[in-house]
Amino acid sequence: MLNVRSVRAKLGFGAFRQYDRAALLALCAAENVKQQPAVWIAGGHPSWEQLLRTIYQVRCNLFHGEKSPQSFRDRYLVFASDLTSALVPMDAKLPKRMSTTCRA
Repeated sequence: MLNVRSVRAKLGFGAFRQYDRAALLALCAAENVKQQPAVWIAGGHPSWEQLLRTIYQVRCNLFHGEKSPQSFRDRYLVFASDLTSALVPMDAKLPKRMSTTCRA
């Protein structure tokens, strides 16, 4: 999950429209764009903190970024995050480093 603020800062505001997904991911890797979950290996199971940070990143991207109802992938990510967040108790202990702003 890419951090929209970081993408815009490093690749420009129109990067999501300018590049296809493969090209965008390659550029993001080259420019060290922030993403969640951090230090996750594809195919592995994310930790509780990684899961919460990823859901929070979806929320930030939804409100401040490039999520589009026309994109199947974007709709799927928001739907899956909503389902997952419904399973999290409201009084769940969040990681101490979770900020209250969208800077993850």
